[in-house]
Formats: sequence, C-alpha cells, structure tokens
Amino acid sequence: MARNLSGIRQVVRQLLKDEFDVDGTLEWEDDELDVHIDEKLRDISVVSPCRKTYPVTVTSNSNLLDISELDDVIYIRSVEYEVGNNPRYYRNFNYIDNQTIEVITDSTPSESGKSGTLTGTVTFASGSNEVTGSGTIFSTELEPDYFIKPSTGLRWYRVFSIVSATALTLDEPVKSSDAGVDTVGKTCYRSKVAIIYYDTLHTLTELGSTLNPKEEQALILGVQGAAAISKAKSLINTINYGGSNVPDKMQNWGITKLQLYQNALKGLQPPKIKKTYTK
Repeated sequence: MARNLSGIRQVVRQLLKDEFDVDGTLEWEDDELDVHIDEKLRDISVVSPCRKTYPVTVTSNSNLLDISELDDVIYIRSVEYEVGNNPRYYRNFNYIDNQTIEVITDSTPSESGKSGTLTGTVTFASGSNEVTGSGTIFSTELEPDYFIKPSTGLRWYRVFSIVSATALTLDEPVKSSDAGVDTVGKTCYRSKVAIIYYDTLHTLTELGSTLNPKEEQALILGVQGAAAISKAKSLINTINYGGSNVPDKMQNWGITKLQLYQNALKGLQPPKIKKTYTK
C-alpha cells in the first residue's frame, strides 16, 4: 500500500536519523521536509507522470474540445472519440492553446453533449459496478455510455446499463476513494463526450498517494539528499556540537543520496513512442 504524506515524512526522518539532534527537538520540521517533497514530487511527475482519463463534453458541429478543467496537465497522450467502440477510436489532435485542442476526425459531432447533476441521492459501493439511488430518475436523466462521477470524486465512470429509476450498472467497479452516499442533487453526469488520456502531476496527501513503489522510493531518496544538503548549509558558521566536519559529512551524504535519486529517476523513465491514428 502506498504511503501517505505523514508516512513519507516518517521514513525520511528514520533514514536521516536525526543524529545531529541535541535537545530532543526534530532537526527537520514538517514544513521543511514538505518543501523538498513537493520539489521532488514534481521532478518524478515529469519523468514518470500520473496517468489519468477525463471525459470532455463535445459541442455540436465543432471538433474543438475544452480542456480547461484538466489540472496540472503535463502531456495529452491521446483522445478517444466516439466513445464506446471496440476497439477504441483514438484520434490525432492539435493544440489550439492551453485550454483548447482540436480533434482531427471526419466525424464531427452532430449534437452537443449534455452535462449537469443528477436528481436525488446516489450511492457508490466500493468494488461494485452496481449503483443505487434514492429519489433518483436514472431512466430519465441517463442513458448507456453516459458518464457519472461522485461530487467529491476524481474518477468518471461510464454507465453500462440503466436498470430502473433507482438502479444502474457501470462498466467498471467503483474505486474505494469514490465509494459512499453522495450529497443529494450533487452527482455529476456528462453525455456525448470525448475521453482525454493525459499525464499529470502526482498527488501525495494525508489521504493517500498516486505513486507506485518505485516512484515512492525515488522520492524518499531525493528528499533525504535535498534535506541533508539544506541542513548542512544551515550548520555552517553555527556552534558545532558534533565535530568540525559535521556539515561536510552531511553535505557529502546528501550528495550521494541525490546521485542515487538521479539514477532512480532514469530507471522510471519509459521509452516514448509516437502514435499516429487514422481518421
């Protein structure tokens, strides 16, 4: 299981050993470590990003897609349109600006997509693709291939079938982070969409992390090195309790850890393959 933010801090502190502590206080405060964690998390995200998908509502008679809702985008890998085909229809695209892309396809949308919030209260069960409602009208507001999302969730789920006004089936199980009873009248939906496949920054909070074990290990190495070098600089010209060569030893130790971190980053980087799709 991936460590949360406190877990990463704890491991870093254990590896740093706080061996220069003389009065029982922590050598590295949380906010000091968090600065290094954020910096290294961004480094790792550029080399080995978090991969996400997001459905974007289409506009009638237009190949332009609004991507302004996508946060911290590093790179858009592909666009799927129309959605629901097997095999999937991936499309080439051009950037118009940082908020708009143009899909290269002859099948221009003939109608605009719908979006809004569902009536009633919706319950998402962890590990299940069965969704239930109370006071809902699924059979009126939704259709198969629509997408729904809990109001506080991060993931959109495609509707496989509508069972009744208060029951529907998704085409994948609900993630544990999205499970629960959603706030009445707040569950989001979208209809005619294109799916954006994109790379974004990793997240690391008290609730969890998007890092895999290799990325997590690289982060811990990088934070150790950066924290040690920063502390070594602050120890220079201060009263020394551990010997005259303490700052030098700490800095050299930090440099070694950063070298290991750079090697770990290289190991995370996958080969880049340019894909071109037919219209």
